[in-house]
Amino acid sequence: GHLLVEGKTLVASGTVINREADDLRFSVREVSPLRSAIPNLIREVRWILHANGDTMDFLNTLRRDLDTRQGGSTRMIIGFLISENQVLWGDIAPALTWVVEPKTFTELKSHPAVIQVSTATAPVENFDRNNSW
Repeated sequence: GHLLVEGKTLVASGTVINREADDLRFSVREVSPLRSAIPNLIREVRWILHANGDTMDFLNTLRRDLDTRQGGSTRMIIGFLISENQVLWGDIAPALTWVVEPKTFTELKSHPAVIQVSTATAPVENFDRNNSW
């Protein structure tokens, strides 16, 4: 209850309950501030970069942040645009997982070397649609 503050963005996880004689209900298991939930929700970040002079600056900035926030659950993949429709992909070492911090992510994503960035989030748990609970 202490997290429910007007204007604060939260993440709620739980179970949707669909009883035939009842309306849909959402049974909340956990509530957390969005900012602290983001690192656990983003599983992978794919960066596509220009292969030009700005690229080294981006890579150095990313490496500094990885050194500061290692050990998260986010994996990095970097691609370099080598022609109009070809990207050369490379994985970063699995030991260099990242704790995504929204401010730094926003700064990196707006770097001049970045052409595109995409993220993959944690999967939603499957549930049995035939269960009447």
